[in-house]
Amino acid sequence: MYLLYRGGAASPFGYDKHPVDKNCKGTLRVRIIQAAEVKIADVGGTSDPYCEVFVGDPLVKPLEVKTTSVQEKTLSPVWRETFTFSVC
Repeated sequence: MYLLYRGGAASPFGYDKHPVDKNCKGTLRVRIIQAAEVKIADVGGTSDPYCEVFVGDPLVKPLEVKTTSVQEKTLSPVWRETFTFSVC
């Protein structure tokens, strides 16, 4: 999945729309809410899922990676975690 953001009006969520890095054009916020029907990976019939978010173009510079917390022993994890990336 590719998400793009450039400039824009004031955020309806109350976030500052200015970049985290002053040399960049904007800010991308990604919110990971939940997952469903995660594949069983443990002997006990559950999993310990987490989510990784990769942002960037690997041909230009290394990808920026952020990782959610691990939700232990569940097939329906709920994270509700927000990550902020500078768009350069």
